[in-house]
Amino acid sequence: DANATSSWNKGSDRAWLESRIADGVTDPAKRVFPGSGHTARSTFIEPYNCDTVLIQGVTLKNPKFWQIHPTLCKNVTVDGVTTDPSTAANNTDGVDPESCDHMVIANCTLGAHDDNVAIKAGRDADGRRVNVPCQNLVVVNCTMNGNWGAITCGSEQTGGIRNVYAYKLNVIGATKFALYVKSNTKRGGFSQNINLDSVGGTFVRSFVFVTTTYNNQTGNFPPAFGPFTISNSWSTKADRVFDVSGLPNAHIKGLEARDCKFSGVSNTSNILNNVDGRKFTNVTVNGKPI
Repeated sequence: DANATSSWNKGSDRAWLESRIADGVTDPAKRVFPGSGHTARSTFIEPYNCDTVLIQGVTLKNPKFWQIHPTLCKNVTVDGVTTDPSTAANNTDGVDPESCDHMVIANCTLGAHDDNVAIKAGRDADGRRVNVPCQNLVVVNCTMNGNWGAITCGSEQTGGIRNVYAYKLNVIGATKFALYVKSNTKRGGFSQNINLDSVGGTFVRSFVFVTTTYNNQTGNFPPAFGPFTISNSWSTKADRVFDVSGLPNAHIKGLEARDCKFSGVSNTSNILNNVDGRKFTNVTVNGKPI
């Protein structure tokens, strides 16, 4: 229960932290909250630079920020974890693997006021300095009850994300997207070989939303996206199925869907801009094939 940290675990002075990064202060000991005269929220559980981690059978309550945030770790298992959305503040993602290699998230019930699983790999200049991808992740047999993405890549993905397989996810509540991939030309990075298999439920917005213009921030690092694969998946309600846009100078390299049945779709038109390698096999929207 993170509520005991509520007296200090608050604030959003991210500009101060980013000014330290811009000044080349790379030592984390010189970028500490609190004690600097600045405040910012802390993640809840954060294994750092660890090999072989098991987080199992716990329930998390009253989070102030991201809930489980393994960083620069290898061989991580999160199994049978429950999060409590009724006590969660804003930005309380369920599980946020950051620059990790080989991780399994299984048999969890994840809910919070943001993403269920948000995969990350560093942010902007600091992410390019560390430059470690998040890769080889499996998410299996989970219930998703957060209000943004069931599986989200980014927006902090400067070091890149690759080889993600999500299987048997039951999405409930007011979740906006099954797959949400977001970056911009300031953040850069890549999301490659991202796969959703047997994922279904209700979606407030799109089943898949991929954006390369997140928060309208710009720079000189176009993100590299794709391929993305959706299989054996469905909706009982959604505003739209695919809203996927690459950049004119950085097309999305592959979008495939097969054996999917999307029902209850309000807007049956799909947005597909600068997407190469589109392939739809046995995919229907409100009973009609794409």
